Amino acid sequence: MSINKVLVIVCFVTVPVLLSSCTENNRSNADIYAKDIQKEAKDAARKADQAAKELAHAAKREARELDQHAQDVMNGPAADKAAQKLHSAARDARRAGNETKDEAGRLALITKVKSALINDVGLKTVTKIDVDAAGHVVTLYGTVPTVDDKRRAEATVSSMSGVEQVIDKLLVEAPAS
Repeated sequence: MSINKVLVIVCFVTVPVLLSSCTENNRSNADIYAKDIQKEAKDAARKADQAAKELAHAAKREARELDQHAQDVMNGPAADKAAQKLHSAARDARRAGNETKDEAGRLALITKVKSALINDVGLKTVTKIDVDAAGHVVTLYGTVPTVDDKRRAEATVSSMSGVEQVIDKLLVEAPAS
């Protein structure tokens, strides 16, 4: 796991918990700090996405080189066996590159969604929302204080680029009695 991924995870797990305990007097400072954290998270997501693209590119380049080497070896005495091994290695390298790119893209999308929710729904509410992504489908889990917060969270995520579908599994907290 890269340092960028770790930074993003730490930012979105620890910061909301720490900030949720702020008093009203500290709210202004918390909002400023939250915006700084959001910027850092966006930067980390951008860097993670770039690193994933670079890894995928390098893996594909190596796969092409291995494939070319396999073609060269096919003219030698142990051509069939060596070519099979090289083709297999090239296929594995391409698969690993694609898996790395997909996972980095998933983490970057989750980070973008969390940042958007903090901006549009509010930090205190977002600390109770978990986000998962598979491809262009985002799933929201957890609890929100009101039906309006639930609608705003879904609308915010639905309007994001890169999101084709939102699965809303958010629950509205029961009113305190």
